[in-house]
Amino acid sequence: MAKRWCGFSVREHGNAGAKTVRTAGVIGLLLLAGAAAAEEPADFLSLPAVDLEREGDPAAPIRVGDQVRFRVEGDFKAADPGGAEPLTEQGWSLVEQPVPGAASPAPGSAVTVVPIKPGALTLPSLPLKDASGKAVARTNPLPLQVVSAISKDDPKPQEPVPLKPPVSLKFPWLAVTLLVLVALAVAGLLLHALVRWSRRKHVVTSPVPASPPKPEDEVALAALAALEAAGFAARGQFKKHYFGISETLKVYLGLRYGFDAPECTSSELIAVLEDRKILSDRRLDQTETLFELLDRVKFTDHVPAADEPQRLLEEARRLVLETRRISGGNDAPR
Repeated sequence: MAKRWCGFSVREHGNAGAKTVRTAGVIGLLLLAGAAAAEEPADFLSLPAVDLEREGDPAAPIRVGDQVRFRVEGDFKAADPGGAEPLTEQGWSLVEQPVPGAASPAPGSAVTVVPIKPGALTLPSLPLKDASGKAVARTNPLPLQVVSAISKDDPKPQEPVPLKPPVSLKFPWLAVTLLVLVALAVAGLLLHALVRWSRRKHVVTSPVPASPPKPEDEVALAALAALEAAGFAARGQFKKHYFGISETLKVYLGLRYGFDAPECTSSELIAVLEDRKILSDRRLDQTETLFELLDRVKFTDHVPAADEPQRLLEEARRLVLETRRISGGNDAPR
């Protein structure tokens, strides 16, 4: 328990001292704020003053709650002046101003205020700030007469207007009728289209007969002609030229004699031809020599003589012409 002395405890004495220190601190802060507030009006009043020009009809009455727009020369944004007496206590509310530099339908800057009480009011001097937020000017005070929005004949001016009872609406018979008619018309059109579609006679078109495949010799001769026109050998692309001749002959021989020649190596292809006695010994030897010359360029870096690519192409063409099918059924080895 704290010891009492002269009617006070020691603890109470300590608390009283702490309260005194806090009170002194608050007073010091208030004095500093007052000094700053005392310096601010001097700086504010030293700014250039400009006049506010009311938009619209200057003689039109101003009522409480109206938005009153003024225009001032220059690109500024009006701000609350602050100070000891707030702007709302002076009867005004400042509407949020546009950012300086924004597009405006008229030259200058707009300042919009709303009176919040009636009577003879004075719109105080408002600071005008630039885009950086620095006060560069101020408006001149403007006396205005504000009329109350409440009628003088209102018997109960302090009471709000009572809410109106719900208003009964007529049933929209015309709109409903039109909607029903539109729905019936759409349904009728859909039904008509469905009936026509179900009764429509489908035209059966006979398939176009496919053209018979071209004989293998014509396909091979056309491929050799295209290879010659490509000019690979003339551009030094010998492998493309030799691979083209080899693949064309393999496809032709496979179709001509009925075996899977494209999947055979050159030696396997010659072996099949030899086993089946398909070609004469002379033609078989020429075919084997042709494929050996083709493989030497296909699978090595051998560069052929200048006349060899065209000579082998002519030899391949001669092989196709001499072994193609002959009308009449004579398919003896040639």
